[in-house]
Amino acid sequence: MASEKLQDVLEKEVELFRSLLDFSKKFVGELDHLSLNIISEMLNLRQEWIDKIQKLEEVRAQLTDEKLSPELETYLQEISALAKNLVEIDNLIYRHLEEEKLKIVREMSGMAAGKRYQKREIQSGEGTNNFLDITQE
Repeated sequence: MASEKLQDVLEKEVELFRSLLDFSKKFVGELDHLSLNIISEMLNLRQEWIDKIQKLEEVRAQLTDEKLSPELETYLQEISALAKNLVEIDNLIYRHLEEEKLKIVREMSGMAAGKRYQKREIQSGEGTNNFLDITQE
């Protein structure tokens, strides 16, 4: 009885892992074309799947108190392989997010440097020569 329940849990876990992996592969393929808001929503959806998987793993841990049959071991090996693929995809996602973050930081620091330069020019009077006062006529 416990073995059948454990098998059901493992089958559900494999199914969730496969769904998550399929979704993640599609998601990674579109990363360059998605806005940060969409990426954030996608990561939230992935987290919901991961939460479901973790609950199943807790149930599995409660049901696993003896040596597993070869059939059940096969499920665990498949889960392990799927989890490894997900970790690789996670690395791609977080590497992309890090690149986006650095790009934004570079843009913002460039804008801040430009504003400091303009402010210094105006305060020193050097920048005023470049402006044409149209009210002098």
